[in-house]
Amino acid sequence: MSITAMDRRSALVVVDLQKGVVGLPLAHSAEEVLARNAELLAAFRRRRLPVVLVNVAGAPPGATTWE
Repeated sequence: MSITAMDRRSALVVVDLQKGVVGLPLAHSAEEVLARNAELLAAFRRRRLPVVLVNVAGAPPGATTWE
């Protein structure tokens, strides 16, 4: 997948690419997911567009199990 055009108002939001999440079964290999994200990060940073990294920690209020 190549990036051909990017709106100057775009931002990249990367959610939960931490070890505990990437280590879970994914639709694609973790290596592929990380490589594609690295490509996107580089493209956004080259264009000086915003990049937001989000790591969610903990459980929602009242949650007793993870599914």
